[in-house]
Amino acid sequence: MESGLPVFVLRQLALPHWTVGALFAANTVLLTLLQLPVGRALDRFRPGAILALGGLGYLMLYVCAVLARSLSSAVAVAVLMAGMTVYTLGELAVSQPSLILLTGLPPEPERGSYLAVNQLLVGAATALAPLLATSLPGTRSPALWWTLAALSVVAALLTHRVGRPTEPEAAGKHGDGSPSTAGQP
Repeated sequence: MESGLPVFVLRQLALPHWTVGALFAANTVLLTLLQLPVGRALDRFRPGAILALGGLGYLMLYVCAVLARSLSSAVAVAVLMAGMTVYTLGELAVSQPSLILLTGLPPEPERGSYLAVNQLLVGAATALAPLLATSLPGTRSPALWWTLAALSVVAALLTHRVGRPTEPEAAGKHGDGSPSTAGQP
C-alpha cells in the first residue's frame, strides 16, 4: 500500500497530489486513535479468525482502488478514503494477533527460527514492493489491485484456521483419548 497507492493515485487516477497525503494522514490518525480500543475488543477472539477478518479489511482498499478508476475525481477521493478507513481497521486487527501467533505457535526451541524466517520474508516483501508497485500500475490495468485482492482472500482463508484447536484438543482429550491436563497443576 505504501508504494503502490501513491503511484496509482497520481499516475492512474491523476488525482491531486494532496490526495496521497490525506489518505496516509487518515491512516495514521485512525491507527493512533483506535489501536488500543480495537486491540482490547478483539482480544476475546481466536487470532486466526482476526487475521482473516483483517485481511478482508485490506481487500476493501484494493476493491475501492479498482472502482475509483471509473469515477469522477471527487467521488474517487471519497471512495479511496472509505477504502483506506476499512484498510486501517484491517491493519489494526492484524497487528496484535500476528505477533501472538508468531510467538505462540512454534515450540519454544524453534521460536527464534520462526521469528528469523518471518523477518526474512518481511524484508524480501519490503524490498520487492516498490518494484512491483511501480511496474504493475504502469500497464494501465488494475492488475496490482486484483493481485493484492486475490492474495488477501487466499491469506484470509489460510489464516482463518490458524490457532483453532484440533478435534482432540477441543474435546479436552489427547489424541489417544486420555483426558487432557492442560492448565492443571
